[in-house]
Amino acid sequence: MSNCHCNTDIILDGSGQLGRYLKALDPSYAPIDDRSIEDLLVFAKRYAGQIRFYDIPGSYINDGVQPGKVNWREFFRRDMAVIAASVAVLNITAMKTEYDELRERLDADPSPEKLAAAFSLSISIATRIDRWYSVAIPDNPLRTDLDLAINSHLRWQMKRIMAYEDGYKFIDSRNPLNLDYSGIQNDETWGLKDAVDPDATIYQGATLDDKIRNAALYADDIFNDFYSTLQGFIDKGPDYMSFALEQYPAHQPHMALFIAFLQIFKLAQEQMNGLTGRMLDFYYKEVLQLTPKDSIPDKTHVIFELAKDIVQYDIPAGTAFSAGKDASGKEQVYKSATSLVVNQAKVKELKTIFIEKDKTAAATGDISTIKSIYARPVANSADGYGKPFETDLPKWPTFGNIAGSKSNINNICQFTEAANILLNAKNETQIGFAIASPQLVLQGGNRIIALKLPALRSDIANKPLEIWLTAEDDWLKIGKKITANTAAIKTLHANGGNLSTAMPEESGYFFDTTDGTLYICLPIVEKAVIPFDLKLHPGRNFTTPYPVMQVLMGPDIEINETLFNTLSINSLSLSVRVGSINVPQNPQPV
Repeated sequence: MSNCHCNTDIILDGSGQLGRYLKALDPSYAPIDDRSIEDLLVFAKRYAGQIRFYDIPGSYINDGVQPGKVNWREFFRRDMAVIAASVAVLNITAMKTEYDELRERLDADPSPEKLAAAFSLSISIATRIDRWYSVAIPDNPLRTDLDLAINSHLRWQMKRIMAYEDGYKFIDSRNPLNLDYSGIQNDETWGLKDAVDPDATIYQGATLDDKIRNAALYADDIFNDFYSTLQGFIDKGPDYMSFALEQYPAHQPHMALFIAFLQIFKLAQEQMNGLTGRMLDFYYKEVLQLTPKDSIPDKTHVIFELAKDIVQYDIPAGTAFSAGKDASGKEQVYKSATSLVVNQAKVKELKTIFIEKDKTAAATGDISTIKSIYARPVANSADGYGKPFETDLPKWPTFGNIAGSKSNINNICQFTEAANILLNAKNETQIGFAIASPQLVLQGGNRIIALKLPALRSDIANKPLEIWLTAEDDWLKIGKKITANTAAIKTLHANGGNLSTAMPEESGYFFDTTDGTLYICLPIVEKAVIPFDLKLHPGRNFTTPYPVMQVLMGPDIEINETLFNTLSINSLSLSVRVGSINVPQNPQPV
């Protein structure tokens, strides 16, 4: 079921070698210096903002900044590599968390201050994007993407915020939103100087609280647009950084030297971060004197299929096979372990058989009891009988299974699935044997068939049986056990007489345990037994011109496993009696 929560069980699959591996033993788990070149560039920019810049005495920098606040930040913040690094390392998860928490508070207790805060978070993202836009140099990928994002949809979103702010004055003129756009330097680019008509349509509801809640939905739309755009820039941060380091030609000399220093410093970082690995190697190899295990070659199974015009092909041991390249680009080569002669033989049919045993008896040390047998004539199908699979990656039980097993049911979904399988299952099977004989041509009258099975034990013969005969229009099933007049039937069969005096009204059978004879009675009203015909008697393919009789047991067998393993019929004899013929027929060995 798609709307259930059944698959929430904690899977306890035990402890394996990979599960016991301690991450703390990985040399890269806690590196000494894990800062990337992006981290170091951003760190240098921020650190430069804390260092006072002292100019040449008597000079004056006319940039509107008080001399006491002049620092080294300007030497870094406008470089393309620093801008790209700032984009790549930005973590905006806190922004999303802050907005979600604000929305929860707004829904619980609406107020114009909270609505203004929701719009302000979108403005703060616009302010950050605007700072990148201000320092990004034209004709580079970041500036191109910023231009596209602002002019395509972010500019329109900012106008929406302005329109909604002005529209709120019509709802609550005493408490205006008073949004702050001062952080955005390129106000013309964002359309902040354009005339915008007030929009109060988002403030719908009977009360002010309802109007604010409804307006917050539009604030969500604006914030999600800004947030997804910012996330897109961050995702492309590595590309911007790669362009700045490898293709951007206009670095200032001091930044080119600083970037070259960071590239060289990366080698020192790698050496420092390798200390933990060398310490582990020293401990395990020198102190504990442990040696690594030899490499184990990989193994795979290969399926060969010959061309139509090739009868067979010899593949000697050690033949190399290419498996393409691995993830690192190295060629993978496998060699055959043994010699093989490939021919045109193919698997034509896949069948399975499953023997269900009493697990309780096996657990106590007693001899197991075979409860039932399950077979699937077309194992590689959805139902075991040839139904096509409905999934792209089908699977079927390789060694058979029990339909609708309740051993691993933990929730309602598994119970429903097992119940559906059980209702539609038809893989229970029977064991037994079949015989064909001209004596079984029994067209009409009262008929008695005696099948002598001297080796069959009574505890097996007394199990419920099914006897099937090739009748005139289909298989004739005889499954009713005769309990009355059994002695008279045996006497009539042996000595002759009027069979109708003891013949039951319906067809049936019984087993005489004294001499191991199975008696089958067919009254005069029963169908005629005729030779086997594949069209009239489907489900079996016997190659015989005579009538066929099947003797089957199951599917509920309930017999001892040891007895089942030794079950065999070495000899049998068949005799029949029809009508009231006085002279009995001599049993004919089959």
